[in-house]
Amino acid sequence: MTYILGLTGGIASGKSTASQILREFGAQILDADLITHELQQPYQAGWKQIYQVFGKEYFEGDELNRKKLGNLVFNDNEALAKLNQIMHPLIRTEIKHRVEKLKTKHTKLIVIDMALLFEDHYENQCTSTMVIDVSPECQIRRLMSRNQLTRAQAQARISAQMERTKRNQKADDVIENNGSVDDLKQKMLKWLSSKDLI
Repeated sequence: MTYILGLTGGIASGKSTASQILREFGAQILDADLITHELQQPYQAGWKQIYQVFGKEYFEGDELNRKKLGNLVFNDNEALAKLNQIMHPLIRTEIKHRVEKLKTKHTKLIVIDMALLFEDHYENQCTSTMVIDVSPECQIRRLMSRNQLTRAQAQARISAQMERTKRNQKADDVIENNGSVDDLKQKMLKWLSSKDLI
């Protein structure tokens, strides 16, 4: 029986680190960001539709200028809605296809690693859901440092996501990640043991 974990968390919460830890223990990771990037490669389905809707000023040659598009959608809800209308159905189809493929290989643990897990209702496809949670101040500091953003830019990106308390309430498990990577690893190991996945 394949266990499907829906893994989410706010931006800069450490979700990708948690995902990497689970990979080390044999989980197959379906990273929605990576899948999005694949779909936005030159002449792929997402790339074509973004080109049609947003125009060539968001491209440098054949490459999508993610930073420029990101600055637009994080400050313009209408543009964000348009981008989501393009990408969400493509991502859903791709994830469903990959899950089915992994199930046929009798994969023990599949992790759907996705920032918008609850917003896009992927919890219905999961055995259980987990949020990697971080304090607001720690989140802003990490995001400013990681993406070289000002505090205002970091705050805008955080505000564009689901409110933290609401996200935590929806999850089956909330893993607090204000500490070290080793600390997070111990918590993930404990979770894997509790589900008989190691």
